[in-house]
Amino acid sequence: MHGQAVYAFGFNAFGQCGSVEHDGMGRTADVCVIQTCFEAQGPLIGIAATWSASFAWSSTSVYIWGFISPFLGDALDAASAVKAGLVRVSSGYNIIKILPARASVDARYESRLYILTDDGALWVWDFLNRANENPTEPIEERPTKKVRGECDRDTIKTFLVSSTLEFDPSSWTRADASHIRVTRFPVRVRDFAVTMNQGCAIDMDGNMMRWACSAHSSLFSDLTIVPLPSKKVTFRCIVGGQTHFLAISDADELFTWGINGLHGQLGHGHADPSPPNEPTVVQALEGVRVTSIAAGLLHSAVTTDDGVVYTFGSSANAQLGYVNGPSTNNALPEPLDHDFSSSNVMIACGSAHTVASDGTSCYACGWNKYKQVSPASNSECCDRLSLLSLPTTKHEDLRISKIACGAWHTLMLVEWAEQRAS
Repeated sequence: MHGQAVYAFGFNAFGQCGSVEHDGMGRTADVCVIQTCFEAQGPLIGIAATWSASFAWSSTSVYIWGFISPFLGDALDAASAVKAGLVRVSSGYNIIKILPARASVDARYESRLYILTDDGALWVWDFLNRANENPTEPIEERPTKKVRGECDRDTIKTFLVSSTLEFDPSSWTRADASHIRVTRFPVRVRDFAVTMNQGCAIDMDGNMMRWACSAHSSLFSDLTIVPLPSKKVTFRCIVGGQTHFLAISDADELFTWGINGLHGQLGHGHADPSPPNEPTVVQALEGVRVTSIAAGLLHSAVTTDDGVVYTFGSSANAQLGYVNGPSTNNALPEPLDHDFSSSNVMIACGSAHTVASDGTSCYACGWNKYKQVSPASNSECCDRLSLLSLPTTKHEDLRISKIACGAWHTLMLVEWAEQRAS
């Protein structure tokens, strides 16, 4: 048996760090620890965040807390405790990844989640009649359905899911119900990512497909194959920033592309406001085995099999972690002056901050106005990877299993072995 908790810190005006307390500027005073609310739904396997909300999931349940109105209605009372949502999923539908949609130009809060399951199915959940007062289509009342099986490209299901729940340190209380429209991607995929205006998915053969992210067109109606530099190139994972993508090939090479490379976030050695919108290898890292990738608003970060972290893009808020480096942009990947000595370094990017962890310790750099980099520091920017001071715990074997960033806050999923009673 093992125990788990989510550590959260940074911008907290909506309770996305799991507490209604902040300093009047929306900042947490310290690291918030969220634990008891997750215990009943099985072990957590992932975390994610947007500017205003946080997410955690087990194989069968999705938790949402912070600004939940776009997903589960207007049950949030600003004067009460932080509310959270729990969506339970039928048995056999095993979640492995969740990605909230990035805010689009025409919707500050996107009421959409992308869900990847262990059978390669990619589902899109659109929470209806939540972000908008008047839905564009009627909501059909029907009981909860298991979302399984093949369905046509244009098939849309509407079903009733479990309730909005009140966030309480010791319990969850039923409050409301919500409807979700479910759309399935037409083929099975390995991985996927979305930017503000585009989505990309890697099919089971490693090929890349993309579609437009728009509230004004039918989802996946414009699905196209992404041109590749060579037929021999296939991909295994992908992440998205505001308008750019990073992907790792099956040969562990780094590829980047997007509709904006003006700040050097593509790592090709030059700033380009209109770069080719197709995967291009980052030549500066050729011959280096890339293991993990992350994308922020205007910067990127990658790790390699020898434990080195490389960053590139905008450094306006010290998010690249260069102690004496450029203060604006850097269009080439540069290694940070920190040796993790591990091949399993995790990396995550917020709007203008970067977080890295080897599983035992966590480091961060960049914009710290809301204490998303270091709750103990009063500096607005931290220009180097600095060790985070985590809450004191009685668990000696505490490990960090996942890290994630919202635009202005940071999440960590931590685990420890539970001692059996003798």
